Amino acid sequence: MELAKAVASLFVLAMIAKILAWSLFLREVYIAVRSGTHRHR
Repeated sequence: MELAKAVASLFVLAMIAKILAWSLFLREVYIAVRSGTHRHR
């Protein structure tokens, strides 16, 4: 069962990293939209 624990912990770490990266990306988009740097053509 040692392999199962390793796979499970890697999966959890990957999910946490994915959520963190997604939240950082959304924050960047929010800041860009709020600051009004995007001009509509």
